[in-house]
Amino acid sequence: MYKLRTLIVFLLIGYFWFITPVPIPAAENPIVIRIGHIQSTDQSQHSGLLKCAEIVSKKTNDRIQVKVFPSSQLGSATAQLGNVKMGTQEMLIEAGPLGSRLEPDFLALLVPFLIRDKEHVQKIFSGAIGLEMVDKLVKKHGIRVLTSNWDRGPRQLLTKIQVSNLADLKGLKIRVPGNPVFLKSWKALGAAPTPMEFSEIYLGLQQGIVDGVELPLDMIYTQKYYEIAKYCALTYHWFEWGSVFANDKFFQSLSPGDQKIVQDALVEGGNYQNKVLADQLTSLSDQMKKGGVIFTNFPETERQKAAAIAQKVGEDEEVAGKWTKGLISKIREVH
Repeated sequence: MYKLRTLIVFLLIGYFWFITPVPIPAAENPIVIRIGHIQSTDQSQHSGLLKCAEIVSKKTNDRIQVKVFPSSQLGSATAQLGNVKMGTQEMLIEAGPLGSRLEPDFLALLVPFLIRDKEHVQKIFSGAIGLEMVDKLVKKHGIRVLTSNWDRGPRQLLTKIQVSNLADLKGLKIRVPGNPVFLKSWKALGAAPTPMEFSEIYLGLQQGIVDGVELPLDMIYTQKYYEIAKYCALTYHWFEWGSVFANDKFFQSLSPGDQKIVQDALVEGGNYQNKVLADQLTSLSDQMKKGGVIFTNFPETERQKAAAIAQKVGEDEEVAGKWTKGLISKIREVH
């Protein structure tokens, strides 16, 4: 009888052993991916990155952990791109044309009013033009663009005085990123472009170092620039998108399966942030109006004049050999 009871106990233990899932312990030394950005934690891009981190953690049982560093904690966008190139930072998400810091062809994409709308920029970057640009980045600089599906919204002009036409831009100190195409284009448009790091803009507006900024509405709102500058001209002068830049040596060190998990999560995170951003943009103008901001529609006739002026700057830069000949025409011809 005793032997029979013992046998039954062992059989029951064996049964529950096989039918009860045994949790797989998380890795003691997880792979950590540090991904930085310059925006604040209440912007849609940060939400998308947190979603990406959640997906990767779940799919790998914390074997791979994505750590998000917002608000320029790892340095300016340019500094972080350098970090990624050196391998001291695994990833960075920033506007796609940040690649111009290393590859000049990206500069052509910065010509104001050249890109017509969001669909245009998506076709450019997912087509032959964009693929050739990112191929140069990985081959010459060891930086791989993992995805470019993060919408950042069209750029508008926020200023301390009302801008209703090109004449109103004369002498206006506009903060711009420190790249030559933006500088030359805004100067040609009559403004006084002033390079300034993203983290310095609020103080720059407050102290009168600059009279305005050109940024997407969500950045204008979350960074509270509208508290100082009260006029917003809807110029739609540049359609911006975000790319994820990764150190290629690090990315290649991952197994093919892990590469797919990470890349798919970044794409999914981008889709998530795009929805969050779209929801935000429908209400931001109303909230800014409540804060005293006056919106003006930049007339189409003025946009066409501005586009012709900026295009001439782009063509001159191309003739000077700043990027591949014929690139401006190729960008315009994308439909």
